[in-house]
This record gives sequence, structure tokens and C-alpha cells, in this order.
Amino acid sequence: MARPFTGTCRLCGVEGHPAAECPDKGPTICQNCLQEGHKATECEAARVIDTSGVPEMESAAAWNMLKAASDEKDIDDFKAVSDLHDLIISIGHENH
Repeated sequence: MARPFTGTCRLCGVEGHPAAECPDKGPTICQNCLQEGHKATECEAARVIDTSGVPEMESAAAWNMLKAASDEKDIDDFKAVSDLHDLIISIGHENH
């Protein structure tokens, strides 16, 4: 037997229902393709990657920046360049 929900909805702030059952909840947005109406686990579309914040750069240049950040032991730069390198690699795989 399920326990009744006694808290407050995190979406609307009203007591008595969880966010999953909120009557004011907007449409379901897929975290994979960013379209309405289904969840990522049900998605059959290709993953959408937002590259608007990624500078145009060859993979070798990103790798050199990654090595430099590693050599300088600059963890913030290393993380930023590592994420950039991973994104460049994933885009390259999608385009082939």
C-alpha cells in the first residue's frame, strides 16, 4: 500500500500532491532531443548537442590546450578544455 503524500509540491507550492502529479506542470520535455511529449528514455531521435558556446577549434588544438592545462596543474582550465575536447570528439563522431 502506497503512503499518501503529505508534503508540498515543489512546482506550485501547494500542499497535497507531488510535482509529478502537479496540475500546473508544463508539458514533458525530452532531455535528449528537447522536443515535447516524451521522456529521454522513450526517445528515438538523435541527441541534440548545443554547440553555440563552443569556439571553432580543431581537435588537435583542443588537445594541446588540455595538455597545457594538465602541465600547469590548473584544474579549472583542465576541466573546461576537457569538456570542450569531449564535445569536439562527439560532434566529429556524429558527422561521420
